[in-house]
Amino acid sequence: MQLDVDAVQTGDWARLGAALHGAGYTTEGLRAAIGLSDPVEEILRNTGRYSFFYIDRLAGADGPFAVLARLFMLCGRVPAIDLDRLGDALAELLRRTGLVVAVPDDPASVRATAAITEVRGRLFLSDPLFENTGGGFIVHDTTGRCMPPHASSLELLGRLRGPDSATSFLDVGCGSGCQSLLFAAGHERVTGFDPGVRQVSFARANARLNGVEATYVVDRWETFPPAEPFDHVAFNTPSAETAFGFVNAGLDKLLAPSGVAQVWLVSELMDDERGWPEHVARRLERPGDWEVATHVHAGSPFSLPARYLGEGRMPAGTLLVDHPSKARAYVADLRRRRVAEVASLTLTISRRGS
Repeated sequence: MQLDVDAVQTGDWARLGAALHGAGYTTEGLRAAIGLSDPVEEILRNTGRYSFFYIDRLAGADGPFAVLARLFMLCGRVPAIDLDRLGDALAELLRRTGLVVAVPDDPASVRATAAITEVRGRLFLSDPLFENTGGGFIVHDTTGRCMPPHASSLELLGRLRGPDSATSFLDVGCGSGCQSLLFAAGHERVTGFDPGVRQVSFARANARLNGVEATYVVDRWETFPPAEPFDHVAFNTPSAETAFGFVNAGLDKLLAPSGVAQVWLVSELMDDERGWPEHVARRLERPGDWEVATHVHAGSPFSLPARYLGEGRMPAGTLLVDHPSKARAYVADLRRRRVAEVASLTLTISRRGS
């Protein structure tokens, strides 16, 4: 069962946000509760791993946080009676909104219909990527689902730097609204769009959950009609083809004359290219129009350094393939096409001479 995001009353999102903050619902709280030394960013990048190994550490913990974390951070099942530890108001709110439902084959247990991720004090609803049943692990197909903030979100977020005078922010392919709600909540005009209806529904809910004024609509960069251009534009896309297509054909109409755009992507450096700046310049149709600074994310799970590629292997924890069984074929294809390395990049783009 998926959460019907649009059926939830606006006021219920505000009440939920207040209740979660009141319960100390943070990723740092999870880190402390299960006794981890790993940084918060690592937990956010690989929540499934932490659920698999550590969810049982919360089973006997007192207070509402342990119940909420097992349901919404670690996406596990909990005994229905544990909802009593949340207090009547919060337990009733979770049931009324459909965020918590009975497990069909085990009515004595409940599960969450959404994940809730805390990042830097903001809360993000999304579709759960997995469910820890206690006796096994169910990994969901991500097609059409709204993704939680994850590794690529954090890489782009860490590089966001807009003009000092920026008052407007555009979140292209907004997903859950992560970039705009975390970085630009204080801007006068916060807008995002995504071609996915479900993603936009979650972004709108997350704005209400966090008390942020923002507008999210269903659209694509090819057709989105801005009333006026934006001071700061951000786009998180793993596809180099999509990223450079956006820069070449869509950015000009969206970016204000003195604005800054930042685009995160995964790309392949070919063996006849002398570095990432040349790689980027080759893919710009009008390189004379733009000033582009290229940042390579060192140690990224989306990177495949040349030495690994030369040895025909991939780093531990890679996110370039969705299953280890695909690694060998992936590397062989890169070598056949004479790819020198793979990396995740954030491009910071402004108009030349602005």
